[in-house]
Formats: sequence, structure tokens, C-alpha cells
Amino acid sequence: MNANLSGEDYYLTLSYRKEKRPDRETLNRDIRTLLRKLRRIYRKHGKELKYIWTAEKGERELHTFILLSMGSIIYHTS
Repeated sequence: MNANLSGEDYYLTLSYRKEKRPDRETLNRDIRTLLRKLRRIYRKHGKELKYIWTAEKGERELHTFILLSMGSIIYHTS
């Protein structure tokens, strides 16, 4: 991890509302879609996306944790 990530990186926690919780297959598809979009943004800025992700299902919640390499990428939406 230390070789690919730094203190400038982002740690994201994504959650689903109880009534919108997906099954494992849908969750994996959602994460793949998110990472594919992020890869495009990174490539556009000449950067390589590096990440680690995992999902955890608790008694009440479903969370996805993602650690993303950020470097000098700044992305704003309107």
C-alpha cells in the first residue's frame, strides 16, 4: 500500500439506504462502473488510478470502503 498510495489520497465510505441495498452482484457492478468512470478521468489527466476497495455488510448497513490515489487530480462537477 505504501508504495502506491500516500497521505494525499482519498478514503471514501459509500453507503446505500436500507430500501436501496443491492445484492452482491449489483454492488460489484456499481463499483466497477464507478472505477471505470474514474479511470477515464485519471487518463484524461495523464494519471494512473490506483485503488483498494472492500464491502462490508453489517446488521443494519451495507458499506463500501475505497482508498483512491489522488495525487494532483482535482475534479469538480457543475
